[in-house]
Amino acid sequence: VDVLNDLLNYDKIEMGTLYLDFASVPIFDVVQACMFAFLNQIKQKNIDLKLENGLMKERDSGVDIEQQDFSQYVVVGDSARLAQVMRNLISNALKFTPE
Repeated sequence: VDVLNDLLNYDKIEMGTLYLDFASVPIFDVVQACMFAFLNQIKQKNIDLKLENGLMKERDSGVDIEQQDFSQYVVVGDSARLAQVMRNLISNALKFTPE
């Protein structure tokens, strides 16, 4: 499904009809949602997944999030496109990381 959406988006870019919805985006929320979306594949490959600054860690029972104030981590961009990029990065990391 993601590959098909990427192709459709590419066509929209080529035709100049892909419109971006710029807004303040809490980047941690985007990263967290994308990491959770891949949780089953992460567990199947027995991979430790964490944000390098220690905000999120893979635990035996799933992804553990330390409670901190993440409201300061905001970027201006299109949240759907940021999530798309993050999903592609995580997907490729899983695809090319040996078990």
